[in-house]
Amino acid sequence: MAASSAALGDAALAELAAVLPLKQEAFTSWSPGQTWFAWCSTTGTTVTMGDASWAAWNSAVTSTTGSLAYNYATNAVYVSSGTQWVQWNSGYQETEDQRAERERQAAEENARWAAEQEAAQRERAESGARARELLRSLLSDAQWASYQGNGWFEVKGSSGRRWRIRDRGQSGNVDLMPEAGEERDVTYCAHPPGCLPDADAHAAQMLALVTDDEAFVRVANVHYRRPGRPAAVPQERAHVGAVPWFQAEAA
Repeated sequence: MAASSAALGDAALAELAAVLPLKQEAFTSWSPGQTWFAWCSTTGTTVTMGDASWAAWNSAVTSTTGSLAYNYATNAVYVSSGTQWVQWNSGYQETEDQRAERERQAAEENARWAAEQEAAQRERAESGARARELLRSLLSDAQWASYQGNGWFEVKGSSGRRWRIRDRGQSGNVDLMPEAGEERDVTYCAHPPGCLPDADAHAAQMLALVTDDEAFVRVANVHYRRPGRPAAVPQERAHVGAVPWFQAEAA
């Protein structure tokens, strides 16, 4: 706002004086920082705004003649029911019917969520059972017995190497075994994308190894290597796209 009445102009002062019943002298000495003070001022022979703005907003004055935030003609503030600020911040009181409706909606939502979870669990169990049936059809009796009893089965890869696939999820569960002995040489991780049942992933790992175990090694990440054990292939982990339908874990 301008620092003096001259900057405002006589017309502007007259208009402001008509809207806000202040003495015109109240506008002649304004300076930056006084805007709020002038707005809330109660000095002069005419009461400014009938009250300070903030107090007027929170006034509990009531009138039977209307419900106005401010009456410029009479400098009076009318609030129809209590103070505005109290109304905005008043505590919400829930009726019996409202509470019953809220509880009904919550019960319906909980029942819907429980039904969805039960259906998802049933679907996972059914898909897991089908996956194990498929894997069983691909394994010999000895391999299946080891899978169930030991938690792993072994296959001979395309290169003639001995591989062990462990039933412990799909990540880091493929071991390159020595020709003789039970101490693993290297543990690899490569599995199909998506959230397949474990048995489906184990079947895919087995098919990849018996088809082209060197391609499997190139796509897989190394989780463990026995000290002194060289890489299985010269370009181990060199090309993630070697087996397109396999997904290597991030290093």
